[in-house]
Amino acid sequence: MNYCVIPANTYGSIQSGDFNDIQFLTGGQASCTVIVVKLPDQSTAMAHILSANLNGAGGNPIAPAVCAERLAGFWDNYLAVSNKGNVQFIKGAQPGDSTDIAIQAVKDALEDADRPGEFNDVQNEGNPEYAVAGDGNIITDGIPTWAQAKNALLGLTDNAAVQGNINVAMFVGMNGNTLHANTELVVGINNVPINVG
Repeated sequence: MNYCVIPANTYGSIQSGDFNDIQFLTGGQASCTVIVVKLPDQSTAMAHILSANLNGAGGNPIAPAVCAERLAGFWDNYLAVSNKGNVQFIKGAQPGDSTDIAIQAVKDALEDADRPGEFNDVQNEGNPEYAVAGDGNIITDGIPTWAQAKNALLGLTDNAAVQGNINVAMFVGMNGNTLHANTELVVGINNVPINVG
């Protein structure tokens, strides 16, 4: 299986024609927030958000405009044009208050943007690592470990600086409080073969 790997603080997408061949893979999840969006063109996007980036002062969600800005291209290309019913919120292995606040910040931003539809229930995923198929189904059996994913990404480049960035991103996420496209990390990350076993 090939994977579109989503380290913390990144987002990526899979086109509908590739649903049988590529799955999202995310991992290292504790209090992070994962969002999956299904689009009218049948493509699907995923973001792995550092929840603290959407937490404001005093335990409140950040303002909708700031939330949209921090979600960057994931907001502009996916959330801002989606029906709320096509948005999946997924909690990680050790969700905390910051996770709930981050989810509320995104919900507030979607409400502020007058997106149609009704929100789905938030999903609690007890595993720190899991795959998500293009149709939004969570897969926990037979998936690569996060270490296997990191090694596959390291194999995509001979550039020592890029390999250093991969090691950091797969450990703590990409830098800053704004989401990055996962392809900023290394070319090929959105369609990388990873052997399990």
